[in-house]
Amino acid sequence: MDLTTQQRIALIESVKRCTARPEFTAQFYERFLAADPAIPAYFANTDFAKQQRMLAHSLSLMVRAGVRGNTLSRELIEVADGHGVQGMNIPAHMYDAWVGALVYAAGRVDPEFSVDLMVAWRTFFTAQVALFVAHAKPS
Repeated sequence: MDLTTQQRIALIESVKRCTARPEFTAQFYERFLAADPAIPAYFANTDFAKQQRMLAHSLSLMVRAGVRGNTLSRELIEVADGHGVQGMNIPAHMYDAWVGALVYAAGRVDPEFSVDLMVAWRTFFTAQVALFVAHAKPS
């Protein structure tokens, strides 16, 4: 399902509102790390202040790429490579948990969150993650 122009605009504004609030990334990582017992090991030596900035930047890159027509930017390709079989080798099922944690955090933090925005977040980031996973070829 593709998003309408109105849905894309609402999503972009929601992403901006969320990434401007530190509690968004805190809510995201709390939910994501609890989603699968294997996930915390991938973050064992992580600088979470830096990781939170990287998440906000990655979401911005994904939104810009999606607006251009569901392609991965050079930066997102580098991120996908780092998560793929030649990098951390993140299992494909963990990306579903990632999208779920994003939607959860957006719902907790965005004061304008609605059922329509929930659908937009899930639809858009599921499609973006599918491109990411296809490039990264995780196990």
